[in-house]
Amino acid sequence: MPSYGQIFQAMGLIQGKRGNFAEAGAYLEKALALEPYNVAAHVNLGNVHLASNDHARAEAHYRSALQVDANEVSALVMLARVLAETGRGEAALPLLRRALALDRENQYARQLHRALTGNTEDPR
Repeated sequence: MPSYGQIFQAMGLIQGKRGNFAEAGAYLEKALALEPYNVAAHVNLGNVHLASNDHARAEAHYRSALQVDANEVSALVMLARVLAETGRGEAALPLLRRALALDRENQYARQLHRALTGNTEDPR
């Protein structure tokens, strides 16, 4: 049986997919209030903030996810995206290399790495 935190997280995902970012954020905040170490909820709330162009809050949630699980590929890649979008592309590169070391086939990480470096070779 799923926990209340997992249920709130699922509701947040559903609302986010519908484009209801305020509702999605509220559900994900509830999930994190119950389960502050829920990596997926942090990543998803970061995605909600990023969709709303709130880079600072998105960055904070991606970093929180990585404090819980330093190998969470989606948090690594999305944090790299935030850094790149806020003019910190050089800081994004080590995150992308780490993400690709964990998931060599991650196409979004590969695309972002290419966009930042212009290099089409294997970034590892």
